Amino acid sequence: SKKYNLADFTHFWIFERENGNFLVLEGKKILNPHVEIPLANASVDAVKELLLGTMEEKEIEESLIDLLARRLKF
Repeated sequence: SKKYNLADFTHFWIFERENGNFLVLEGKKILNPHVEIPLANASVDAVKELLLGTMEEKEIEESLIDLLARRLKF
């Protein structure tokens, strides 16, 4: 598993989907702008509260590639 430093991210958004909740972090790097992390059984409110101390919440649109990958189950 890859480790990330929260200082490398500027914003977050939580997608609440049928197949589970996902945290999306918006990074500062152009080549890897988003990281998506499944939240499993974590409380959405607890995750938001934790992250609001380090970055802003911002609605992040899913890219076409993300949508296609999710539909194709990647």
